[in-house]
Amino acid sequence: GVEGRDTESMKRFLSNLIENSLKDLVLSGCVYESGDRLSCTLLGKIGAKFYLSHKTVRLFIEIIDPSIWGCEAGINQLLRAVAFSSEFDNFPLRHNEDNEISDFAHKYSIVKDPILKTVSPLDFNQPNSKVYVLMRAHLMRLPLPVLDFETDFKIIQDNCMRILAALMELSSKQFWLGTLVDTLSLQQMINQKFCAYDGECGDLLQLPNLTSE
Repeated sequence: GVEGRDTESMKRFLSNLIENSLKDLVLSGCVYESGDRLSCTLLGKIGAKFYLSHKTVRLFIEIIDPSIWGCEAGINQLLRAVAFSSEFDNFPLRHNEDNEISDFAHKYSIVKDPILKTVSPLDFNQPNSKVYVLMRAHLMRLPLPVLDFETDFKIIQDNCMRILAALMELSSKQFWLGTLVDTLSLQQMINQKFCAYDGECGDLLQLPNLTSE
């Protein structure tokens, strides 16, 4: 914080704040620094357009593999990009919910996803893990164990569409055709509450009141 109330302390504080913020933006690939000149990159423009944290757009580049698409693993990497975005870092995690989420995820094998071997295991003390589990449960049409989770998912759904829109723009600008198609598919899956890769009847689950049985 500010060391004092005098002018020099304020200047020093603001100077450090600007310098550290700039370093973060450069590290996340949102700003390009060349000598004394600064320019906004594609990631920076997308983050600004969709009101996303620089940490989120950096996560997109770290998680998304454009060569994986058209399968469950492709959808799953998009789910992780959304759930573990900075926008959900402070998502509500109530007392003892970490245990409830953990039990629920293990009961329905949500922790066993197609690309789990390439990412860190879920930490159920983190709000992002809760978001990820609830998103997968929604696509799997699983009954949620706690009523509060239904309210939580409505908040998740409202926010994830903006993040998916950013992913679509990034995929389009980067010419990641497969990832773009997967992102469009995931958006529709969330709206229709179904997973296109749920066995042979995946596409039919888009119809109202139809179940896998």
